[in-house]
Amino acid sequence: KNTGTFENTWRQVQAAWQKLVPGAESAAPAPAAAQTGKLPVGSVPTGELRVVRARPRQSAEIAALITRLSGGKREMRADDVMAAFGEKAFLLLQAGSTPVGLIGWQVENLVARTTDILVDPALPLEKALPALITEMERASKDLQSEASLIFVDAALGRMDALWRSLGYEHRAPQQLGVQAWQEAAEESMPEGSQLLFKQLRIDRVMRPI
Repeated sequence: KNTGTFENTWRQVQAAWQKLVPGAESAAPAPAAAQTGKLPVGSVPTGELRVVRARPRQSAEIAALITRLSGGKREMRADDVMAAFGEKAFLLLQAGSTPVGLIGWQVENLVARTTDILVDPALPLEKALPALITEMERASKDLQSEASLIFVDAALGRMDALWRSLGYEHRAPQQLGVQAWQEAAEESMPEGSQLLFKQLRIDRVMRPI
């Protein structure tokens, strides 16, 4: 029954899955402390940085994190994140057990498209970005992605040296050499954003997989 909230629908799916697969991951939401996505004021994230794949049951945590890291410019609710899971996946950057950043991206027609990058301002981007981008690329290559398109705001776009170290370069959609890549960029590029491009495969996939 999907006439209720995303969370109610997801719990039904998880309950059915647990009947089919004993020991499957619980549908219980993340603990309330984790759902806030907040750090004490003025604190610096501590602990080893690691990137984990976010799950729909963490929708409240992701919503709080996006709201906080965007300075309230993107006020998100758990329902908004659950809806977004229909189109994209999220990777969470954690310092110890504390969420401190995320990437939202999707792979469609063999092209990875990253439209969300948010990192706690207390973290050095030189450490945070490579961790997130590397894991996004690994997951995208598993899906046979040929190219990675990353859309960033002007502030992130100015970090040329960091992006070059990760293998990315500024491009306009019209400068992408493959029509499918151009179309993917034109479809996904948020207004006012800049495009960063990296080819993930030298050999193109010429037929559907």
